[in-house]
Amino acid sequence: MGYAGADLFAQFGDFDESRPLIVHVAYGVTDDFTLAAGSGIWNYDSGGLFGGGSDSETNYFHYVAPKLRVLKSEGVSASLEGRLIVPTGEEGTFYGVAAAFSATRERFVGHLSLGIDGYRAPDDDQFGRDDDESDFAVAIGADYAIPLEDHHEFKPFAELRILGINDHDFEVLIAGIRFLRGGGLAAELGFAHWFEDESETRPVVSLSYRF
Repeated sequence: MGYAGADLFAQFGDFDESRPLIVHVAYGVTDDFTLAAGSGIWNYDSGGLFGGGSDSETNYFHYVAPKLRVLKSEGVSASLEGRLIVPTGEEGTFYGVAAAFSATRERFVGHLSLGIDGYRAPDDDQFGRDDDESDFAVAIGADYAIPLEDHHEFKPFAELRILGINDHDFEVLIAGIRFLRGGGLAAELGFAHWFEDESETRPVVSLSYRF
């Protein structure tokens, strides 16, 4: 069991650019172990990561993310996740580990993830971070399944992500709706809003196929 998908608008907003068709793939090696990989983009400026100022620059990154489920019982599950992220054309790598929890009650599912992220880079690191510096990452969210005919369903969802980077917290709200077709095709439409001094909102549009 797995999925393959693409972000149709990986980035579009005040940065005035769009990078379509960023691909992600996940495969269930066993019932409890999943391996995901793919690519994405981020924007940063000379002041630090996620800047988006006048000197902003966009780069691709590639990642590998294994996930091991350690608990599944009566609507509750827990897993351990790892991440290795390599920016294109830049020295250094990001890494991270997280513990993720979910609970299901009828058609309502709640999610919580607690993690630690780090970055290994040269001393002249352009992101302004020290070697082996660790940061925290928290994500809390929920979705609700609305069944339709022929095994189709809608899933309104929302998630708040809090990232601690460079002694500063970044909050991102992601919300929208997912449409799951009985044959395995899924689509997502929503938005991501950054709560910053120069906050912005970008669309979230993606397609995926479960196999």
